[in-house]
Amino acid sequence: MAEKKQKYYYLVIGNWKMNPTTLREAKGIYRDVKKNAGRWSGIRVVTAPPATYLAPLADYKSPANFELGGQNCFFEESGSHTGEISYAMLKDLGCRWVILGHSERRAQGEDSATVARKAGAVLSAGLRPVICVGEEKRDAEGEYLAELENQILASVKGVKEADLPRVVIAYEPVWAIGRKDNRALSGESVLEMNIFIKRSLSRKYSRKKAMSVEVLYGGSVTADNTREIVESGQVNGLLVGRQSLEPVAFAQILDLVKQVKDS
Repeated sequence: MAEKKQKYYYLVIGNWKMNPTTLREAKGIYRDVKKNAGRWSGIRVVTAPPATYLAPLADYKSPANFELGGQNCFFEESGSHTGEISYAMLKDLGCRWVILGHSERRAQGEDSATVARKAGAVLSAGLRPVICVGEEKRDAEGEYLAELENQILASVKGVKEADLPRVVIAYEPVWAIGRKDNRALSGESVLEMNIFIKRSLSRKYSRKKAMSVEVLYGGSVTADNTREIVESGQVNGLLVGRQSLEPVAFAQILDLVKQVKDS
């Protein structure tokens, strides 16, 4: 009898960024989170470590809902591109997800046109792109909304309508990322941006396809604000930064997402 395919309700991605500094630490964090994965049924838990740790972490046998992701990739499969890692290499290592266009990369000069090329390459390989978008600051006149819409549409340029449901949009207001005061958006504000993102996509794609896109929230996510963001913001999950490097804190976040799922 064929095994019944598990239904996933939420997606939670831990973006380790350029941390930790040793493979020993990376293995410890990974093992500590993975050992609890079974209690988060219905939630896809994705770990996106630095590329240097992907191969050794991929050697660990993991539950079906515990997956690896890349923090970035290049849009060519191979070639003379010193320092880059290709989508084909990520796929070979067992990655199913690739974060693209993170605000920290955009701050280094990566534009939405490049993000779009990468997204197309990732989709062609059968992987799922997690495209990050977000405003650097807000203005009283609301001009940031037009800029954000342009960023969204430019970042999916070339994505075919049939492929759109495989795209994940991670909304990360730049001004809220990594704040020590945990200044994430309120659940109500997250819901507004969730709707805005889908409305923006509906300018290019059918409403049905646009509404099918999974939207994550990222930006100072902690156990203190997780439930409000997920429940009131009606997002499909979270992109977690520094808290994903702390197994206990990350487990608390995942427990809260599971509570929302089961409520």
